[in-house]
Formats: sequence, structure tokens, C-alpha cells
Amino acid sequence: MDDLPVEVYLQPKEFLGNLKLVETPQPGQTLELEGRPYLILERRHCYHLKRGKYRLWRTVVQVQPAGEAMRWGDRWVVGDPQCAFNALSPLLRCALHPEGPCHGCPDRQPRTGKH
Repeated sequence: MDDLPVEVYLQPKEFLGNLKLVETPQPGQTLELEGRPYLILERRHCYHLKRGKYRLWRTVVQVQPAGEAMRWGDRWVVGDPQCAFNALSPLLRCALHPEGPCHGCPDRQPRTGKH
């Protein structure tokens, strides 16, 4: 499969750049552009007619900055990923204190086992 051309826009319509991705980007995923993490909010496919068939031409994604997200393993997370209560998500910090901060949290428990 060829790399898929992806246009990245910051909400509402500020163009950030073009990417070539192997997999189709999904809402809720995080992508990195020029070293900064962005959360995908919306995806739209654009097709063109070629030889009587519609073919995927490009994908357009609307993103927002992922805030204080950091890379942990193969994903982006917010807050302290070493804490057992961390949601390991770019959207939600933890169940106990979703707004944070993680630093100095009295409920912090070390994560055990695999993530």
C-alpha cells in the first residue's frame, strides 16, 4: 500500500502541514508534526474519479495541540505514566485528579506490571 497523503489543520482552519502516513489516521490518536504532538479530532476522506472508480486521494485531519502530552513507549500520555492511576491517554490524566497536577499528588501509587 502506498503512503497516504494527509493534510493537517489546526481548528478551525489553520493549515499546519502535509504528512505521508502508512496507516489511516483515526480520531483520538496523536500524531507528531515538527516535533509537537497533536490530537486528531476529526478525519475526512477526499476521493477522485479515475477510470470510472472513486479512489482515495487524500485525508484531511482537524487537530488540536496535545497540551502537556509526552511520549511514553509507543503512545502519547498526559501526566505521570508511572502512576497506577494514570489513564495512559492523551486526553485524560487520571481517574482521581483529571485536571492534575501529578507533581505532589498524595494519591500517587507506582504502576506495577506491564502497561
